Amino acid sequence: MKQSFKLINLKSNLNILLTATIIFLSGCSLNTPTKNSYSYLSAYNSGDWERAERLITAKIESGNSNADLYYMLGNICNDSKRPEKAIQHYQKALDLNPNHHKARHNLGVVYLKQGIYEISDAQKHLPVDDKILDELRKILRSF
Repeated sequence: MKQSFKLINLKSNLNILLTATIIFLSGCSLNTPTKNSYSYLSAYNSGDWERAERLITAKIESGNSNADLYYMLGNICNDSKRPEKAIQHYQKALDLNPNHHKARHNLGVVYLKQGIYEISDAQKHLPVDDKILDELRKILRSF
C-alpha cells in the first residue's frame, strides 16, 4: 500500500509540475514581443539602414520616442554620410537622456570628423608657403 501511495503521490507531483510548466510557458509566449514589434531592431542590427530608419521614425511618430531610438537614427545617418542629421539625432538623444554616453561619444566623433574635413579643405586654399599649412598638416597627421 505504501508503494502505491508513493506512486500516486509521484504522479500527482509530476502532473502539478507539468501543469505549472505549461502555464509558465504559455505565459511567456503571451508576453514575448511579436516579430513586428522588433522589426526595427532586426533591420538596424542587419544594417538595413533604409528600412530601420523608416521603422524607427514611424515608432517615434507614434509617440514611442526615447533616447535609444534617436541614438540609432544618429548612427544610421552617420553611416549614411549625413553628419548634420546625425548631429540632430544625437542631440535629441541627449535632450531626452543627458547621461546617454554612447550618443555623447558619437556626437563628439561626428564633430571631430567634420573638423578634420574642414581642416583638410582649408589647406587646399592656403598658399604652399603659408606657416599655418605646416600646423594643419601636423594636426591631420595626428589622426
